[in-house]
Amino acid sequence: MKSRIQRVNSELHKAISDIISNKLKDPRLDCLITVTKVDVSADFSHCKVFVSLLSKSDEQIDKNFKILKSSESFIRKNLSQQLNLRITPQIHFFIDDGWKDDEYMDKLISSLNIPKEN
Repeated sequence: MKSRIQRVNSELHKAISDIISNKLKDPRLDCLITVTKVDVSADFSHCKVFVSLLSKSDEQIDKNFKILKSSESFIRKNLSQQLNLRITPQIHFFIDDGWKDDEYMDKLISSLNIPKEN
């Protein structure tokens, strides 16, 4: 059975993903944004949102992340309308660059030149 925090994390994840995909209509956003993880605090007053931004350059990622951070209040307002929570948490965005570690590990494994078994 899921704890209340896990259920709220799951609902926040779905709602924030939906808001970013469908309601955040900033024309300056020009990359793919994926919500990878949501962690709400024990008192439900703050929410860490980890996002992955897919773009061609690090400069574009930085620019889009700043735009996303400036949209925190818009996203929070939409969350309060979409979810029935007593307290709508403050949103704090963080870049999830775990995929870079995965890419690095793939390169390391490929460089080992291990013969394939038949």
